[in-house]
Amino acid sequence: PRLESDALKGLQRRQIEELAALATIAGEVQAAVDPDLLLGGFGRALPALLQFDHLYIVRVDPAGDPDGVQRVDRGGRLERLAPLSVEDLAHPWFKLRGAVRWVSAEGDAPSFVAADEAVAIVVPLRPKGQMLGLAVMVTSGQPTLDDVRLAEQAFGSLALALDNATLYRQATERAARIQVLGNLARIVASVVDLREAFDAFAEEVRWLLAFDRAVMLLVDESAGEVEQYATYPADITDADSDSHPLDKSIARVVAEAGGPITLRRVDPAYAGLDWTPFSPAATELAAVPIYRDGECIAVFVLVHCGADPMAIGEPEALEEVARLLAVSIDRVQLFERSEYQARHDELTELPNQRYLSERTESFGENTTPKDPSAIMVIDLDDLKLFNDTLGHSLGDQLIRSIAQELRLACRDEDFVARSGGDEFGVLMEHANLDQALSIADPRGDPRCAPEHPRRTVGRSAVDRRRDDAAGCSEYGGAARGRRPSDVRGEIRRRRTDRLFEERPHAPLASVEHTAEPRR
Repeated sequence: PRLESDALKGLQRRQIEELAALATIAGEVQAAVDPDLLLGGFGRALPALLQFDHLYIVRVDPAGDPDGVQRVDRGGRLERLAPLSVEDLAHPWFKLRGAVRWVSAEGDAPSFVAADEAVAIVVPLRPKGQMLGLAVMVTSGQPTLDDVRLAEQAFGSLALALDNATLYRQATERAARIQVLGNLARIVASVVDLREAFDAFAEEVRWLLAFDRAVMLLVDESAGEVEQYATYPADITDADSDSHPLDKSIARVVAEAGGPITLRRVDPAYAGLDWTPFSPAATELAAVPIYRDGECIAVFVLVHCGADPMAIGEPEALEEVARLLAVSIDRVQLFERSEYQARHDELTELPNQRYLSERTESFGENTTPKDPSAIMVIDLDDLKLFNDTLGHSLGDQLIRSIAQELRLACRDEDFVARSGGDEFGVLMEHANLDQALSIADPRGDPRCAPEHPRRTVGRSAVDRRRDDAAGCSEYGGAARGRRPSDVRGEIRRRRTDRLFEERPHAPLASVEHTAEPRR
């Protein structure tokens, strides 16, 4: 009886120790929400219950795809191993419903188990019936059935904790995703500059996905070209605004995919494509096409430069980012068109009076006696007569032709505007009176000299002398040595002869008029 009593006490003491060890393990795994911290704590607490050499923890995602293999030693230190192969996932261990003992003589193990490891306890991680992974506890001695039972209980607590950690991570990611998408929606509502919008989008996406660089490529499928539009963080040394062939670009692969896609540089399928827009150190890309009216107009790319695989998380987040970027592009282009139309003349596409007034406010701020500026004012006289006799269609052609010739005659840096129905203005910085007169009268007519400040001819210059500005006015049509009434008669006669229908610019090229000084 005494021996039976001692055995019973020993059994009770062992059960109490087991329960205490299980409680310690449960406390360790419930105190952490990060999977790595959770596994480290489990590895440190397990020796109080079972003796082992090390653990292999294999996790799979809800779709059944491998999520990595980690080796955990008795001190809780973790080592990430090579990803599982397709053959490993087909191993019978991944179909287990309960814990089993394994010895090498009874069958092969998956590739992550070392060749010199001969004994282990294998426990499937199925907290709610769904396969979340596999735990392999390598031991130096033959485990007992009690060891298998205790291992199943301990790893059951681990499976529940990992499942809770996964749910917590998913909830956190969804909350962050909702927050980011809300911020992106506010950016879309206020954006007026596409580059600023791209930077803001990249900064927000960092809260969803880790990346080293973001790149936007503009795609012109009809022309078969792609252009690097912007990068984040901005790197001037890598800027490349030139167009490149679409068929050799990563953008083509992304556009053909029709949705989020990851590309690894070591993949032979992508080795021959152009990786220069991203980074010499780029190892993997996560990209999504941006569509408008069914056509790919841009590609948003996240660049990863590390050796570890890129963690994408939920690909749907990238699709939502792409949809919001498409809306941003539409809004920016609409804003730019509106701004352009508000500041440009519809007929000639030159800047209008509003734009000219804005530029005039700051014009000449840096003007000095040694570095003058010039202003030309061009007026088309008798334009109403021209329109009344020849029609507004030809009048519009005349205005467009004059606008084109005026733009070609001026320097690239000169500001040429149509300030009214028959008026044009030119702002010429860093230009003196002679330079302005060379444009006003390229033939060098002596009557345009400064000593005739109010003389009006085919082209004329006005020297205000005090501010060294120049003005010029041009007659749409006149006849050398004739009175204006003679010119009007000639226009009517030529219209009757249908000459303007065949050669609408012929009268302007063949006649000039010297007008009397205006009073």
